[in-house]
Parts: sequence; C-alpha cells; structure tokens
Amino acid sequence: MSEIARVCPYLHGQTGPARGEQHSLAGELYAHWQSSTPAAGVHYWRARSWGMLMWQPAYASVLAVHCAHRALDLQHFWQTASAGVTQAWSLPADAVISEAGTPLITQAAQSLLRYHQQHYQQLVQLSRYSAKQAACMSVDCVLSALLLAARHCNWSADQLDEQTYLWLDALQWQQHGKLMQVQLPSGACVPALNRQGCCQHFRLPGAEACSTCPRWPMATRLEKISFELEPTDDVLNTC
Repeated sequence: MSEIARVCPYLHGQTGPARGEQHSLAGELYAHWQSSTPAAGVHYWRARSWGMLMWQPAYASVLAVHCAHRALDLQHFWQTASAGVTQAWSLPADAVISEAGTPLITQAAQSLLRYHQQHYQQLVQLSRYSAKQAACMSVDCVLSALLLAARHCNWSADQLDEQTYLWLDALQWQQHGKLMQVQLPSGACVPALNRQGCCQHFRLPGAEACSTCPRWPMATRLEKISFELEPTDDVLNTC
C-alpha cells in the first residue's frame, strides 16, 4: 500500500484481517449528509454519498495497477468514514493480486465494477439515484486517478489514451466518461477530465458549480480549468 500512498497521500490504506463486507456505509454517509446539509436537498445527499463511497476504491484500484503492478480484490474493501468523509481503508493481505493469467486492468476493473454494483444497490434502497449518473461519477474517479498515474509515470499522451481505453473497455463504460486536452494561458496543452457526472455541489447554499462541472458550457469550463492548472505540470504535447 505504500506505493499508492506515495502517489496519493490522501489514500491511507493498509492490509489486515478480513472484516467482511461493509453493508452499512452507504446508509451512514447518506444519513450524515441529509442531517448536516438539509438545505442542499436529496440530489446533493445522493451524489455526495456516492462520491464518498467510490473515490477511494477507484483511486486505489487504478494506482495499484499502474504504480504497484497489482490488482485489488475489493470484496472485503473496508472504508473508514468521519463526518461523512471516507478517509482510510483496509484490505486483507490476500486481496492484493499479481496473477499473470489475466491482465491486471481486467482483474481490477471487474472487481471495481462488482463493488460499484453492490454499493449502488445499497444506496438506491435509501434514495433513488440514476444508474447513469452513478456510472459517470465512478468513471470520473477512475479517469482522475489515471491522470494522477500519468503524472507519476510520465506517460506520453498516447500512453494515457491507451490506458484510458483499456480501463473504460474493461468496465464497459465507454460512454460514461472521457478525457480532453486543455490549452493553458502559456499555450501548452495538458490532459484534463471531461467530467460527465455532477456532484451537485452547487446546491449548497452560497455555492456555485465546480470548475469541471458538466453544467457549465464547454467554453466556460475550459477557461476555468485552464486557469486552475499549473503551466508546467503534465505538458504532454501542444494543441
């Protein structure tokens, strides 16, 4: 797990005894956001809970493949949450797989898809949430993790495109997310997430949509993203 933590310090993972399957996390997260942000409404509670459910397993799965050359079996993936935020996780040691018979991306994607489906069923028992939006949010997490892996591994634009295709093909979610090139004020081009899912952050009192939100017109989104990215980071090509 140390390889993952070096690439993404926010991912505090460890191996330990199997703790079974986590059946109550969706309910705990939803109850927290419902009680702590009553004015934001049900659309926000669902999306916020789902984002918290999926970001750690998605990032851990992608970074384990590309930075540790392992696939994670998420059956006993256990997340710790505090104040509605998932911020640590654990897996039994035998859930870290390095089998050569099946490509690591295939193994990891299949496990992540099972995790997604299991926890989606838990959330929709509490509140009806669009299956398409849930898939888009999960894909956005996968692609964000791939952008992080690309920086760490110094991939070319072609390598990033290839790995993106392999993950989305393995997940069978090709229509639920993609990357794009953003031109910075310096003239350089960098890869960025072409976000498809909406976290509903704008529903919080006094908040506006995130810079990457698909609710913005594309021209506005590109302008906002370009000014947030450092000109010297991730320069893979020119537009």
